[in-house]
Amino acid sequence: MMSKKRTWTFDGNGKPIGANNNSSKGLGDTVSKVIKKVSRGKVKECSPCAKRREKLNKMFPYKNNKEG
Repeated sequence: MMSKKRTWTFDGNGKPIGANNNSSKGLGDTVSKVIKKVSRGKVKECSPCAKRREKLNKMFPYKNNKEG
């Protein structure tokens, strides 16, 4: 079975065109996305998880994030 080959097109800022516009603000968002992906959406984010996500985002923000 052949897999589809993905091709990416980038804008002038280096962001993929047509990709989700919900980019991660920091490490917390990335960890949250990984947990959702690995658990196939079965693990829902609770209040302590949201607090951890926000704290990690503040401690380890991504440099290309222009909001913070």
